[in-house]
Amino acid sequence: MVQRDHEQKSQIVERRIRDDAAVEEAKRREQSMKEEKIKQERARQEAEARQKATAKLAADAQKAAYEAAQKEAVEKEAAKSRAEAVSTSSQISQKSVAHATIMAISTEIKSELPEVV
Repeated sequence: MVQRDHEQKSQIVERRIRDDAAVEEAKRREQSMKEEKIKQERARQEAEARQKATAKLAADAQKAAYEAAQKEAVEKEAAKSRAEAVSTSSQISQKSVAHATIMAISTEIKSELPEVV
């Protein structure tokens, strides 16, 4: 009977040891799962931040390209307007010179003609 009591106590102690070990193992697994979830969440957030940064860079580049194209278009239009102004000014000058020449010739011809009374 003493031996039997001793065996039962021994079995109870062994069961407690196994139960405690199982509880500790469950705690380790749970902690490991929590750490893995945290790691995955951190990786997801970092990937999202990289994606946002890349999208912002692309948007900034697109905006800069648009602004450069707009500036170039404005500069081309201004150059065209200046060229047209120079051309118009040149044409006006040529017409003025032609008119002055015609007037000079006309005056010269009139001076060479006898006066009609």
